[in-house]
Parts: sequence; C-alpha cells; structure tokens
Amino acid sequence: MKKTLTAVFAFSITILVFNSCTKDKTPKPDCTTLATQVSLAGLTYNANPTIQNCSALKTAYITYINSSCIPAEQRSGAQKQLSLLKEICP
Repeated sequence: MKKTLTAVFAFSITILVFNSCTKDKTPKPDCTTLATQVSLAGLTYNANPTIQNCSALKTAYITYINSSCIPAEQRSGAQKQLSLLKEICP
C-alpha cells in the first residue's frame, strides 16, 4: 500500500514540475494547489488509513485528474494510478 501511495505522490510531483513552466493564455485551475491537496490527502491517509481519509485522497486525486493540469500524453498514467487507488479504497 505504501508503494502505491509513494507512486501516486511521485507521479503528482512529476506532473507538478512539468506543468509549472507552461504559459498559456487560457485560464487554468491552480495546478499547484490541486497537486498540494493530493499530496496532503495522501500524507493524511498514510498517517491514519481510515475509510474517510482514503475517500478524501481519492476525491482529491479525481479532481486533479479531471482538471486540465495533466497533459493528454500523461493522462493514461494518471488513470492507472487512480485505478490502483480505487482498489485500495473502493
């Protein structure tokens, strides 16, 4: 379970790094805030693995995936991570 959470965090940080330098004229959601929410929810779940904390992590990750923060090329990897998370937290 910790390997899965570590993978989720690593993926989130990778996405954050790649998206932090893009400049676009279309307004986008605050990707840094969304990535931080995923990270904090993951840390909270890791410290206290309750159903409520797992649901909060899943919700934060779904919100992040559904935003425009993840480029299309990386969306399939994010979906795989979400599938793993859904196995842990149905």
